[in-house]
Amino acid sequence: MTVKFNGAPSDTYVVYVKGPDGYVGGPSLNLQTIIAIDTVVPARGSVLGGTLVTITGNHYGTTATDNPVKVGDNYCLIEETSEFEIKCRIAIRQATVPSTADIIVFAKTSEETVCRIGTAGDGCVFEYEASASTVSGIVAAFDEPSNKIQLTVSGTGFIDTDVANTELWIDGMKQETVSVDTTTAIFNLVGARSIDSSDIEFYTAEGSPTGELPYIAFGQGLVSVSPSTGSSGGTLLTVSGVGFGTDNSEVVNLYHVLSAQNLCSSVEVTGYGTFTCQTIALEIINTDVLELVVDSAQSACLNTVSPTDCQLT
Repeated sequence: MTVKFNGAPSDTYVVYVKGPDGYVGGPSLNLQTIIAIDTVVPARGSVLGGTLVTITGNHYGTTATDNPVKVGDNYCLIEETSEFEIKCRIAIRQATVPSTADIIVFAKTSEETVCRIGTAGDGCVFEYEASASTVSGIVAAFDEPSNKIQLTVSGTGFIDTDVANTELWIDGMKQETVSVDTTTAIFNLVGARSIDSSDIEFYTAEGSPTGELPYIAFGQGLVSVSPSTGSSGGTLLTVSGVGFGTDNSEVVNLYHVLSAQNLCSSVEVTGYGTFTCQTIALEIINTDVLELVVDSAQSACLNTVSPTDCQLT
């Protein structure tokens, strides 16, 4: 017999089985339900918040709203959750000083979990520490070997080679971490909403560093065109570049240098730095040079080592 169990508050329950003729005889069955915390990693982080905390236990939900988490007076925003693990990033609601705070995971917003850490279940504690790292600036530049726009965050106290736990978020989008040393963290630009941004978040393993990154401009230029070959008209090209985004009203196009005219009869911006181009009827000559047009401004290919990435053959 299989019975669907919809859950119950943490406790030990006596289970009875009842059939058409009444209760089934035999010894009673005990059912223990418990939602618990087994481990918290890390157990310390920046007083500025931003620490990504991994909590393991059991009977967690699979939806971010199932099990809210608080670290003292601050909520820990759920990034991932499964039956046995919750990952959340501490958000500072008010100024915090070096101190300790209880970690609480709520079951369906009503019941606190049981702490299994410590000799008396008193080990679910997080320690807020003064940040050991600082940030001082961020710049964007084209990297020719990778053919990508790279963002370089400068500062002090970064954890050398810690690519896994050093993160940069722009406009709510996580960028690709390339390398980290004690003063520099480099990221590939994966996405953004506009040609510049003031919505920047930077984290190390300890959380948010001191200092701020108030603004980043990505520049403008052409990165690549694909495919590089096509018919004399009506080819659908995928264009990659920098300096335009989905939140902008700029008119983008490709400029065909030899004929001195725009190449696209229609354009659809598909994301930051990408658009599709339906070409006009035009004879294509080997290695025809293209430029990016944003409104009336023209920008050449950023890759001077492999300029054929921006050419039609």
